[in-house]
Amino acid sequence: MVGFDTTPDFAWLTIGAGPEPFFLLLAALIIDALLGLVLRKPRRLFDRIAARAITEVVRRLGRADRTPATLLIRGLILSLAILVAGASIGGLVTWGAAAIPFGWAVSLAVLLVVVDRRAIFGALGNSIAVPPPEADGGVRQAVESAALRYSEGVVALAFWFALLGLPGLVIYRLLLVAALVFDRPGGDDRGLGFVPLRLHEAVAWIPLRLAALLLALAAAFTPGAAMGRAVAAMLGHSPGRRLRSAAWPVAAIAGALGVALTGPRHLDGPDRGVTPWIEPAGGRNQVTAADARRCFYLLVVACVLNALVVLLVAMVELTGAV
Repeated sequence: MVGFDTTPDFAWLTIGAGPEPFFLLLAALIIDALLGLVLRKPRRLFDRIAARAITEVVRRLGRADRTPATLLIRGLILSLAILVAGASIGGLVTWGAAAIPFGWAVSLAVLLVVVDRRAIFGALGNSIAVPPPEADGGVRQAVESAALRYSEGVVALAFWFALLGLPGLVIYRLLLVAALVFDRPGGDDRGLGFVPLRLHEAVAWIPLRLAALLLALAAAFTPGAAMGRAVAAMLGHSPGRRLRSAAWPVAAIAGALGVALTGPRHLDGPDRGVTPWIEPAGGRNQVTAADARRCFYLLVVACVLNALVVLLVAMVELTGAV
């Protein structure tokens, strides 16, 4: 019987070559989780630098005297520039890491900078300690934000890393930052921001739905959460919304916890009327610290499920390469 040798090889060159990319991603997810236990307030350096750069470009391109057609064209150019910048950064890191011994450590560092799992639990941790009279609004927003951070900052990044490697990872993160710049209050989401927002919606279409499915599956392993209700909320409340990809994970959380959520606010915008509520059948209007605690546990399980998917893909990739 012919098999493959599973004996670890500790030769210097073998260690220097580093693990397979998916094992590298899995290592980044594990290290990121451990860092989250130590670093309670993640700095998110990559997002801050990218947001400043994109905001400055938007300020120069989106002056008030520009016509709508000009803004639309400039938004297209901005989107292309983001794609080129992300591909260039990711490609240069990949090329440099392959050219030097232990270059995989550089790739690992980039993964740790871009992946944003630590930020998921920051606001939730604060909400768990909120006394009942002050709960609801802030806790509701923390739950909505945590669902999106998991979907955008973990699942979507892992998805695009699996497809395109580091270039796909960096491109998606830059598009997400651009979408947040244009979707905040006062942002131009119809002129200069129209193309970047639509492009982000397109690249998020599949991964955010996958994230919602993982959240629904995690509900089956979380006490007090309901998987069936999560699936029903996803299917019943996500269609028909602007930027509806983002509604899927929020609806999954709402259904799993049995609470009404509104988020995220940018789904419909302040000038488009009242944001429709995501109200699961039998759900409560008030969101309490206990709900934040259940959401915390549910997201921990969802992160484990995401890591298991990455591990499964890594094992399949390793088996196919042998």
